[in-house]
Amino acid sequence: MSMIHIKRLVTKVASAGLLALVAAACKDSLVAENLSSPDVDKVFATPAAIEQTIGTGFQGCHNGIHGGDRMPETLVLGLESYSQLNNSNMATRVAIPRNPILNKIGSPTIFGEFSSLSRAGRLSANALNALNKLIGEDPTPSDGILGSPAQDLRARAFAYFAIGCDQGWLAMVYDSAGRVVPGMPADSIPPLSHYPDVMDAA
Repeated sequence: MSMIHIKRLVTKVASAGLLALVAAACKDSLVAENLSSPDVDKVFATPAAIEQTIGTGFQGCHNGIHGGDRMPETLVLGLESYSQLNNSNMATRVAIPRNPILNKIGSPTIFGEFSSLSRAGRLSANALNALNKLIGEDPTPSDGILGSPAQDLRARAFAYFAIGCDQGWLAMVYDSAGRVVPGMPADSIPPLSHYPDVMDAA
């Protein structure tokens, strides 16, 4: 092979490589659809997911209040328990006259249960909204979405109960919370309401 042929071959290979590089640069190959972060509609697309979420609604409420330090404090504040120890912040709550419950940086156990109860109520409301949507779109309402119309009614009633449990505890323990009501859009953030309004919504 002569030097002229080698130069032409190198020029053709370099040109082809440069053309491939330019063609690849015209497309954003790093953009990919994120399938591991579904939205609310995808999560509640099946009746089984809706039923399972509604079925564990009371468990979320129970774990939200009994799973942290708030329940021992609540029992001490209600004179149903007593401790001089500061386990679960009981010693700070048992004194008479009562010490103020401070809501500032460094205060113990302010938002743990608040966050858990708020999320659990919102999850139950989203599941109830999805169930109501499927019931409304059902071409054969006599069959029911979850197996029968009676199961649909039972699931709706239990979802209302779970939402009421979460909202009721929020109203009893905190002076304000977001009112979660069925039918509210999944991406809306409810403003804080005074505890009697939250209790009324429960």
